[in-house]
Amino acid sequence: MELKKIPLVGQACESVGHIFIDRSNPMAAQKSLEKAESRLVKGVSVVVFPEGTRTKTGKMSQFKRGAFRIATDLGLPLLPITIKGSFERLHPGKLFYVRPGTIEVILHDSIDVKSYGNEVNPELIRHTWEVINGGME
Repeated sequence: MELKKIPLVGQACESVGHIFIDRSNPMAAQKSLEKAESRLVKGVSVVVFPEGTRTKTGKMSQFKRGAFRIATDLGLPLLPITIKGSFERLHPGKLFYVRPGTIEVILHDSIDVKSYGNEVNPELIRHTWEVINGGME
């Protein structure tokens, strides 16, 4: 939901169909997850940032369960992606101060959620976190 408040970024996200999640309202957050599921069922790819927000330290935080619940409910694979260098280019709270440099995007092998059972499995979340964090090194 915070992205929606950023001038130009919010409008751009809205125009391409971004699903905003209001983490302060559990019912609204649930509706957002259901909206994402309905798009996935129709064949639309969905990108989820499982930490829920940008880091203030540059280190990865714990992952929220929402993306994993969607993938588990629908039996869809996860495609972990590491974005390396973005913290150094644009610190949180410094929207209009971008440092020059390289941002690397690493696409990892997909993870078959079916091998983790029918419920959101903490091991699935841990494994995905380790794959993405491993790309940061």
